Amino acid sequence: MANLFFIVAHILAVMFGFVWLILTVPFHLFYLNGKKNSKELKKQTDILQKQKKEEQANSAVEEANKIEKEKLAQNSTADEILKLSKLKDDGIISEEEFEAKKKKLLDL
Repeated sequence: MANLFFIVAHILAVMFGFVWLILTVPFHLFYLNGKKNSKELKKQTDILQKQKKEEQANSAVEEANKIEKEKLAQNSTADEILKLSKLKDDGIISEEEFEAKKKKLLDL
């Protein structure tokens, strides 16, 4: 009779253990997967933030270069008009040539 009790007790323990295992393994896997996903999400978020900062820095540099080019273009246009004015004053070019080139430079 004792043997039957131990056999039943062992069967119940094994069954309870399997049930426990069947119930806990998926939760364990979900937990580990969730931790892995959160780490991956954090990593991707950091990468995106870094890319955004780089894009902002690049756009700021591009804007500064554009402004610098515009200033140089304005300065060079004014310099060209001054040179043409000096050539006109020296009699090298006529008034009509000066006005035509000035309009061309000013895009009028």
